[in-house]
Amino acid sequence: MNLLKRFYQALLAGLREAGLCFMLGLRDSLAPGLLLRSAGWCLLVTCACLYLYYENFAAIAEFCLKVSFFAVLGVAKLAVAPAAPVTPGLYVDPFVLFNSLVGIVQLALYMGAYFVVLMFVLLLAMVVLGLRLVVHLGLLRTVRGRVARAYPGLCDRLPQPGESAWRAARYDPAKWLGLSWWTLLSLFIPVYNGLLILLALPFVHVRLMLASAIGPYAQGAEVLAIARSGRVAALFLGVFNLLLLCIPVLNLILPATLCSGACHLYMRALQRHRAQAQLEPAGGVDVAALKGKASAHA
Repeated sequence: MNLLKRFYQALLAGLREAGLCFMLGLRDSLAPGLLLRSAGWCLLVTCACLYLYYENFAAIAEFCLKVSFFAVLGVAKLAVAPAAPVTPGLYVDPFVLFNSLVGIVQLALYMGAYFVVLMFVLLLAMVVLGLRLVVHLGLLRTVRGRVARAYPGLCDRLPQPGESAWRAARYDPAKWLGLSWWTLLSLFIPVYNGLLILLALPFVHVRLMLASAIGPYAQGAEVLAIARSGRVAALFLGVFNLLLLCIPVLNLILPATLCSGACHLYMRALQRHRAQAQLEPAGGVDVAALKGKASAHA
């Protein structure tokens, strides 16, 4: 019960933090200089992605079909297997046949629905990925400078040169992403892996902005700690960005919103991490002092 309560609290805290950073990103993206550049990049990238999607539609559909089949493959045998043994001979129990047909129909419906959702989400992911690539052509640096002014104590002093987050993670991809190996191995769990693949698309594109958002202001170990503690907020922020992409006209501000929201999210996380790191040693001294006093009284 406590585990479920902690999970719910972490989910709620991540949703609240992602919503706040998303609104801050929306506010920053309305600045005239950012608005025009954001709209131009969004139109260019969206048209290019639609063209590529149309030209490679057959290959993309085949890929999504294979992923959908992989998502239902593990439960196919359980869904179609007879509920009771087949009578020896040519006779087949009609109830067993009916259960098998129902299982096949359920699998087909799930696979078809997953295929349609994956095709749509993949198109959105292509557009977001394209925007992720072009925002590094000056837009991200501009947005990061504007956001950094809201955190003067955090971004005034640059950190001492140290190892990168990749080296600090000892070249472990799961640790670098802020995930566990169990999460990656869950890709082999039927049905659950389908949901995991869909959630990975919005999560990864926000996670990959971590180094660009706070790289100049943080050490590699700090980046790893923030990647691990901010997984839920990064996931929800990615989902909000995908939802914004689905709204016509308003989606023109997505490039600036994407940059600003990610910068706010990770700078706030860095601020909390450093505040907690400063409090931990003080907490240790207080605890030691209390223990000393208790032993003296004893």
